[in-house]
Amino acid sequence: EWSRNTTILKSNYYVVERDGTKGFCREHYFNGVTLNPNFVFDTREEAEYNSLYFRTYLLMKSWIKHHYPSWNPDWTIKERKYGIAYVKNLLLVDYNWYANDFLFGLTVPTKEAAELLYKEFESDLASLFIE
Repeated sequence: EWSRNTTILKSNYYVVERDGTKGFCREHYFNGVTLNPNFVFDTREEAEYNSLYFRTYLLMKSWIKHHYPSWNPDWTIKERKYGIAYVKNLLLVDYNWYANDFLFGLTVPTKEAAELLYKEFESDLASLFIE
């Protein structure tokens, strides 16, 4: 069963950083996006917004992969793909077959799946795009 467990977001990784005395050096960081030096913000609010944005994206992607592991939309054929759209300050389930204009570019194969995805992430998406 899929869960909103954020352990998928935690991993060790390496980055290349500029060190003023040594040129470039490799640094080792932990805990995914929380310590990534590429994510440095001027205010706490901006950092919290971006943290929610990236976490929501990764969790939605994880949800889709869990429920539809073989889903790989083919945009070259006229077949409906469903997702969550943001239109005129509203979040809604919608479909398209020729262009991916859904939030985070994430799609699912059926309207019912898109409705379940929306229900699971409604409050996070509202915080990001409506409030």
